[in-house]
Amino acid sequence: MKSLCVDSIQLGHLAKLVMLIRSGSINGTQAWSAFSSPENSKILKLRDGTSQTFKFSLAERKTYDFIREVAQKKIYEKYGRICSYCRRPVGHYGYSWHIEHVLPKSIYPSLTFKLANLIPACVDCNRWKGVRVDKYVKNKKLSIINPLDSGFKYSSHLRYLQIGTEDISFAKYIPNPGSAEGMATYKNLSFSEIEMAHAIDRLDPITSALHERLTRAMSIGLAAKDAKNFLNLLGEIKSAIYSRP
Repeated sequence: MKSLCVDSIQLGHLAKLVMLIRSGSINGTQAWSAFSSPENSKILKLRDGTSQTFKFSLAERKTYDFIREVAQKKIYEKYGRICSYCRRPVGHYGYSWHIEHVLPKSIYPSLTFKLANLIPACVDCNRWKGVRVDKYVKNKKLSIINPLDSGFKYSSHLRYLQIGTEDISFAKYIPNPGSAEGMATYKNLSFSEIEMAHAIDRLDPITSALHERLTRAMSIGLAAKDAKNFLNLLGEIKSAIYSRP
């Protein structure tokens, strides 16, 4: 993200978080929290189990807000305004989305602020990847598709089909049997649930409205403190809706 800074002052503000990671004072997840939801102070738990308060000036917080907004726009436009995993539209006329670290910042903290490691992902894919994929990453190799792989072609792993009329619409993901990554993506990111959700949303306006509210709440929750339990709860509610008889 250094390339997004407009001057040496902003570079210094970003460098503060990078240096905190390098020194081992905080991890990548904590640094991203300080960056993505800037506050005057952050109480962060250290590796030895103690906690420390880190202060951030108004100028630093403004820098983080500025860089984040520029990064969001750049990433959003670069990847065609769609989720890099499920290919559903995101943004103003689509699903809520967040900046996704392809190689997890929890395991590779040095990549936390590397623009080349960031893509757009919808709330659903972001959540499932964090729960089912990230903690098992080894040697910078994902079990699911990696949109940043050299020569990556989505159709080599999955096909996404959407058929609809004015009143009804269906979506279907077809993993390539020859692609282990495609099969794992379908399973681990719960694409079968996305297929069901797509159909039900078009048939049941009440369920559709509830689904939208839950998704928006999850979007807000991704940036909140202690968000993990909150997100899991909302995700379980969504899953219950689409698995009902």
